[in-house]
Amino acid sequence: MGEVQTVDQKVEGGGGGGAKWPGGEGGEVKPPVTQAALINAAARAAASNSRRDLVEYLRLRRKQA
Repeated sequence: MGEVQTVDQKVEGGGGGGAKWPGGEGGEVKPPVTQAALINAAARAAASNSRRDLVEYLRLRRKQA
């Protein structure tokens, strides 16, 4: 009654659901840039006149293309 057995198991994939995405090993899945996010970033960059906001907008625009 005092003995406890442990079993070591190897989990492939290392991630949460164990699902594998086609087209590559490892790698993070990133959601697509929506039109609304792009418009909001452009409006924020224009309103604030900030270089940081402009760079963020350009980064999103490059991701979308």
